[in-house]
Amino acid sequence: MTANLLSSMDNLYGQLPTVTCKSCGTCCVSPTCTLAEFVYLMDFCVKNIPAQTLTDLLRQPARMHATCAGNLVCKFLQNKQCLVHDGRTGACRLFGVPTLSELNIASMEECAHGITVAQGQSDIEFIQDWLDDLFTYNQTLFACFSAPYFIKGLNLECWLDIYFENALDFDVFIDIRKIMHDNVDLHFLAERWKPLTSIKEKIDKIAVFHAMLGAAPVSELQDLLFSIRDDYPLTGTYYFEEAQAYLFRIEQESKPGH
Repeated sequence: MTANLLSSMDNLYGQLPTVTCKSCGTCCVSPTCTLAEFVYLMDFCVKNIPAQTLTDLLRQPARMHATCAGNLVCKFLQNKQCLVHDGRTGACRLFGVPTLSELNIASMEECAHGITVAQGQSDIEFIQDWLDDLFTYNQTLFACFSAPYFIKGLNLECWLDIYFENALDFDVFIDIRKIMHDNVDLHFLAERWKPLTSIKEKIDKIAVFHAMLGAAPVSELQDLLFSIRDDYPLTGTYYFEEAQAYLFRIEQESKPGH
């Protein structure tokens, strides 16, 4: 699958516009990306960064970004230079495109320097179609929109923890880990890996919530959702929108007359 996955991502990335980036490094947060993008990025890393250097980079503790709320510091930013520029994710390639504001993504960061598009198509219809194509391709790899986990995109640290965390033994994570292991080899650092994000604990709570849904008292469901949403900042925005939607649904269903 590796060659097909890489060529598919090459084709998708080749459609994106180029922007007038000033390389200030301010926006360089740990990217939220799809599974295919994670594999593409890690393949680039393995081929272009010495194993010991890559090990040191990936094993850095996760750190919250000082100015971009809810984001982690990117592991690949060194002296305001991106070490993985040619392998970077779609979020990095699209950052600053002005039309992204029309997607109404909560807490989306804006470029402080007013990036403009230098070349290529960037209207909102094109961007939305591109994102749809990206998610459609990922659906060919695994059922990324399936309940209860809804794994559309995760930050880099979460993907790395899934790669190494065999205790995440729900079927979807077994499938994801097999795709990862079949397509990119990071086992040279497996023995020294330490979890970065507590995503296993969060996913365990998501599983408990879905098992309790419809049977447990409303207050217990709400408390669990608040914890899933708020207690795991190192997992980025994973399951934030889903938790919000369930909280709203539970609130509406608990009102008199329902």
